Amino acid sequence: MTRLRWLNSTLGTDPDFIVQPFLPVTYEDHTLHVLGRDILLGSNGLPEQINTHFTEEVTDLTETPQAILAKPVNLVVTKADGRQPDWESQPYTIQQDHPSAATWSAVNETDAFQMTTRDDWSMMGCWTITWCWLPAKMLT
Repeated sequence: MTRLRWLNSTLGTDPDFIVQPFLPVTYEDHTLHVLGRDILLGSNGLPEQINTHFTEEVTDLTETPQAILAKPVNLVVTKADGRQPDWESQPYTIQQDHPSAATWSAVNETDAFQMTTRDDWSMMGCWTITWCWLPAKMLT
């Protein structure tokens, strides 16, 4: 039996190596540029809008972007009394240790909770988000 050439391959595992046809992740202010898309992050660290530069057939790129989201991504918390507290968002910055991904962490608070998100958007268009919830009582 012939050994498969790709078995145990490390090709594409170096975060500084961009596998073709992918492009490095870039950003300006709170807008990420990933795989033919522009992701505008809101003050809460979640996507406010995602614009795609792909044609409808997803076979080519266009100059005119199309909005994907009908409204910004938001998390609504409804308390037992029916109230939906407003979130207060702390400023965050996007970091990029390698050209293959961008990361950021955002902290949002209400009178009842603190929500911290740790986000990673990779060159392949994958968004990974980790949520951490703490009751306000634990923060004082």
